[in-house]
Amino acid sequence: LALLLQNPPDLNEPLPLANHASTAMGVAIPLHVLAWVAVLLRLYTRFRVLKKPWWDDYTITAAILFDLIFTVTYIGSMHHGGFGQHVLSLTVDIITSSYKWQYVNQWTYATTMILTKISLLLQYLRLFRSGLMRYICMGLLVAVCCWGSVLCFISIFPCFPVEAYWTNQQDATYYGFGYKDYESVRMTVISTAALDILFSVLVYFLPLSLYVRSDLAARQIMALLGLFASGSMVIITSSLRLWILASHTDTELRSADVTWWHPVVMLVSSLELNLALITASIPVFHVYLAKYLAQIFVTKEIIVQRHERMSDQGADYEMDRPGSWKSNTSEERLTR
Repeated sequence: LALLLQNPPDLNEPLPLANHASTAMGVAIPLHVLAWVAVLLRLYTRFRVLKKPWWDDYTITAAILFDLIFTVTYIGSMHHGGFGQHVLSLTVDIITSSYKWQYVNQWTYATTMILTKISLLLQYLRLFRSGLMRYICMGLLVAVCCWGSVLCFISIFPCFPVEAYWTNQQDATYYGFGYKDYESVRMTVISTAALDILFSVLVYFLPLSLYVRSDLAARQIMALLGLFASGSMVIITSSLRLWILASHTDTELRSADVTWWHPVVMLVSSLELNLALITASIPVFHVYLAKYLAQIFVTKEIIVQRHERMSDQGADYEMDRPGSWKSNTSEERLTR
């Protein structure tokens, strides 16, 4: 605050689009609803259709529950936590509240992101039953779990005691995300965001080896292309998030006004998390959804042959029909 008081921002400047609470609701809520639809379709397919649930289904369920908390804290911080406004325009109580909102938002983002990656890797283990790819998948799973454990720990415990994160106790121990000093916080934020991108690339493109196989059906190829396309969108949003973090923390003065610039980070984070949940769920249910839709949109072609038999007087006739309501030469075709 002392740095901002020496170089105060323009408190009357217009709010950026991302700093409006209506923007947060307009983006986060529809995306989160779509993520729930995708995850529920996935769970229905695994539990009711295939009747073969596994750990990847349980982890994706945990991931979307944490994403729900993230979404609530994102919207809540915009409405009640002072985010979207300059720090100097806020009261001490609201500043304290803003750090509480950010604390929950921070660790729920990390937890959702890690659980989604773990769910995808567990899903790959169902695909790679043996061979080199299975060992690579297991090694990557161990690496993601180790990195995720560290990330979640420093997000949940950014300082000791934890409440020092929003009370700013002088005798507390700060590290990582705990605002010990400008350089350490920036290094933690940038390095964790960069590692997120690295692991996203490895996770989403791990099945690329299947694409070069000649025995894949067209439907399987389309499924892989869909996974790569949606995975690429997640990576793009992660890269955008890293760029935003780097550009807004390039100087200590800019980084100090966290309630002003952080809303756009939360906006992109919401996009990233929900796209990742959708991407992890679509490969499970898309085949069965396509079959179901094909049963709905049905086209029937019926050819009816009519034979008239005239009586001797030429006044009476009757229709010769087979035993079924369809003719023996009827044709049926499903459009897929």
